[in-house]
Amino acid sequence: MTAPIWAGARRWTLVLPGVKPLSTNEVYGKHWAVTRRLVKPYKDAILQQATGGRIPKLERFTVVLHYAPTTARGAQRDLDNIHATLKPCVDALKKVGAIVDDNAARYRPSVPVIHPPTGKPGRLWLEVIDLTDPATTEKETT
Repeated sequence: MTAPIWAGARRWTLVLPGVKPLSTNEVYGKHWAVTRRLVKPYKDAILQQATGGRIPKLERFTVVLHYAPTTARGAQRDLDNIHATLKPCVDALKKVGAIVDDNAARYRPSVPVIHPPTGKPGRLWLEVIDLTDPATTEKETT
């Protein structure tokens, strides 16, 4: 089996608020003000944790959303639906300058990871992974 492309890459873990991810069903088709209110806590958490150069400006990257639900029912979430949590987080990374852009040339989308239920309050976190090849970066800067 081949190791993932990001094996050994630099990574940063950012903790998200709340005990469950947003669902696409909660935000899709809603008035923009409702959507903005729903995603604000997630964006604010990323802005607060990534500000001040904690994450250097990444040329190429991926972001993995992790969810550890409280119960088995929470673990049955639809992976597509929890992408509603991921998008505002990536937008916040761009706003704070931690990523150059989130276009297809720079951002490799990932599948969220739903961990087994813990019986404890649910947890959400984001893993930002640098996919910039150090050898390529050195050549580009010299």
